[in-house]
Amino acid sequence: MKWIDELGLNVDVSTGGELALALAGGISPNRIGLHGNNKSLYEIGRAVTAGVGAIVIDSEIEIERIASVAGAQDKIQPVRIRVNSGVHAYTHEYLATAREDQKFGIAISDVPALVAKIRSHSHLKFLGLHSHIGSQIFALEGFIESVRRLLPLHKQLLEGGDVPELNVGGGFGINYTSADQAPEISIFADAIADEVQKVCVELGIQVPVVCFEPGRVI
Repeated sequence: MKWIDELGLNVDVSTGGELALALAGGISPNRIGLHGNNKSLYEIGRAVTAGVGAIVIDSEIEIERIASVAGAQDKIQPVRIRVNSGVHAYTHEYLATAREDQKFGIAISDVPALVAKIRSHSHLKFLGLHSHIGSQIFALEGFIESVRRLLPLHKQLLEGGDVPELNVGGGFGINYTSADQAPEISIFADAIADEVQKVCVELGIQVPVVCFEPGRVI
């Protein structure tokens, strides 16, 4: 955690134990994001108390849970909403996380109504969309397709208020064996940034703050 802090990176946690570890490492709470598709009320409460920079909402029921906890503490909690984009990433079957039958995230068609619900709570602040299509991915196509699906939704949500961020997740592959040929991280970064710029111009919207979660490639 101290190394991550020294590098100026933020950190994701997905359990109460990981949150405790991150805080013990001395990183500022506003640089922590809480993930997980089965967050307990204790974990949500601990995150809000600590002042984490974002909680990633993974299901509808979490909206009310986070709003209730934040309201009880009279805090405004920033949140993202995890979108299941339906993109089939080129990776191992067990590492793909954005297919229609996955437990992670919310279907694109359901997102506008849930964002409206988030915005109806005075103790929640909507940061933007989050997507993660899998891990150990060597091909660009899944990331490009994800951008093409997320940005029209981003534009639609702008009609109801600010959407400052777009988090396209991570999953960039690394070379575990001599047979692996993972692209350099710069190849992923350049291609995704170019596609975001291109699609934003096509849609007539400003480029949002684009966030990544590089993961094991670090």
